[in-house]
Amino acid sequence: MEKQQAYPFLKTIKNLLNNVTKQNPKLYFYFSIYTLAETIYPFFSILLPKLLIMELMLGENAEIKQILYIVLGYFLFSSLVGFIKTYINEISYTRISYLRMNYLRNIFSKLVNMDYKYVEDPKFMEENGRALESCSTNNSGVEGVYHKLFSLPAVFITVIALSVWIGSVSIWILLGLLLKLCIGIWLKRKVHLHEYKMKGEIQKQERKKRYYYETTHDFGYGKDIRIYSLKDRILANYRDEIDKFLHIKKLIANKEFILGFLSLLTLLISDGLLYGILVWNVVHGMSIADFSMYLTLILQLTFLLNLLGE
Repeated sequence: MEKQQAYPFLKTIKNLLNNVTKQNPKLYFYFSIYTLAETIYPFFSILLPKLLIMELMLGENAEIKQILYIVLGYFLFSSLVGFIKTYINEISYTRISYLRMNYLRNIFSKLVNMDYKYVEDPKFMEENGRALESCSTNNSGVEGVYHKLFSLPAVFITVIALSVWIGSVSIWILLGLLLKLCIGIWLKRKVHLHEYKMKGEIQKQERKKRYYYETTHDFGYGKDIRIYSLKDRILANYRDEIDKFLHIKKLIANKEFILGFLSLLTLLISDGLLYGILVWNVVHGMSIADFSMYLTLILQLTFLLNLLGE
């Protein structure tokens, strides 16, 4: 186990944004359009049930033309805004990937020019291997952070608006949702910190496992393995390293599983509070149209809070 290194969060984000300013400032324009479209989009599905049910509740006075206007208006505006946000997100994705590739290029440049003593030092890669990993995938690491910086502000703005809205109906529903969010973030952080403390062991076992994989799949070693009858020994060592790697992963998964029970308890309390208060309000005079709207609002807010928590 090793002590966790401290990285200044705000300074790191500032450096990432400075890199965007230097390499592709047009991303800020795409970000503005995406944020506006993504913020507006959820409100269409929230308002539709209320408008539709209000018209249907008129009974014989309900007009088919008015119902068609509501439905067609919903599909028209939601499709238009949905297309804009999806299009902007897709054309920005490759531009963000390019930022990550430039980071990866710089890392490879340092790797091929670093002192040879670090090449032969296994602890060096155990301690710094995550820097390479962070630039090797699209959905996590550096690019994952860029994608979150691109999408989360819209989620944050929408969450604030919906929270104020639902808070005006019942502060207890809002507190229940926020409690579930806080517990979820705390649990994810506990699992992440546990995995981070074991990063040295994980990197070590991945390195050993990769070494035996390359040895068993490289024809260059085939002759020596046959001559010296090393097949059984190498395969036994390979299986042993795989078992050690799986053991570490199981330790992390078991901790996540145990902590998941606390998350389940919070979910039951939050949902019980949510639906109980809504049913209570319906019994005491809330219209079905408002009930449908607030139920959709709460489900949408729950979904966005989960995105924010991740």
